[in-house]
Amino acid sequence: MKRLFFGALIAALVCLTAPLTAKTPPAQVKAGKVIIVPDHHRAIQAALDSAEPGDTVFVREGTYKGAVVLREDVALIGAAAERTVLAGVRNKPVVRGAQGAAIKHFTIEGGHTGVFCANTFMTIENCVIRGNRTTGIHAIIALPVIRNNVIFRNGGSGIFCETTRSHRGDIANNVIAENRYSGIMLAGQSEVVVENNALYFNKQYGIFASDGARRSRVGNNSFYGNRNSANSVVTMDASNLFGDPGYTIFAATGYTFLDVAPDALMGRGRDRTDIGPGRRAFYNPTLKPIPAASAPTRAPEPEPGKVSTDTVKPQ
Repeated sequence: MKRLFFGALIAALVCLTAPLTAKTPPAQVKAGKVIIVPDHHRAIQAALDSAEPGDTVFVREGTYKGAVVLREDVALIGAAAERTVLAGVRNKPVVRGAQGAAIKHFTIEGGHTGVFCANTFMTIENCVIRGNRTTGIHAIIALPVIRNNVIFRNGGSGIFCETTRSHRGDIANNVIAENRYSGIMLAGQSEVVVENNALYFNKQYGIFASDGARRSRVGNNSFYGNRNSANSVVTMDASNLFGDPGYTIFAATGYTFLDVAPDALMGRGRDRTDIGPGRRAFYNPTLKPIPAASAPTRAPEPEPGKVSTDTVKPQ
């Protein structure tokens, strides 16, 4: 597969498990209250500040500007990754994590960092993280669950782990491509699990590890078109692949779902699972959002909180 073809492909690739035109919160958000944006609060931050542990903030399709600070044990879930966009500002993270929080089904773009997690265990899943000034995801000390995302064309590395440990989190089943430095950067004393990812056309390395990160486990990943697959510190066992993955090339004029991996990646992951996201959707990002459905009858009782004004500047 030629590089110019892949560039067009990854710009249109979204891993997506929510319905394309979700009009109600998905089934996985039943615990606690469901606070809907913009039905109950016009701003995402106001909805998060009103939430209690166990609640879910569900966001309808649209573009929402500004930085977001998650709340502990609160899930933030978008209607559909390709049509629910968090557009940040260039001097701070688009999303700042919190312990036990989750973020799913969003495009996260335009910030200094896409998602910043400092010693917080949380979940980042089924998101597109693209076009941020430095890193797509920056994790310090605790590694989140980072699964089924498309992380591409960020100004630094796709994922930057800084003295990060995989106690419960891992980096699995993501597409990490065309980032300006490395797909994954393992700095300091990082010790993480990296498996079942597709790492393509990153400008320097698919994975770069510092000397202190040599105990990280890298297996069952697909490397293709990076300037270097990995530096000498990374142990690359025989389970990793280095051939053309065989993604389909097409003209993105609308929505086309691919529910199976290309033949080259099917059953090649750990325990014979597929490499890359579990579901893929090609999309045209210029399409207009679908109008929101009417509000549900049950509304939460708001409980305002306080927003941190700290500015985080990851490396």
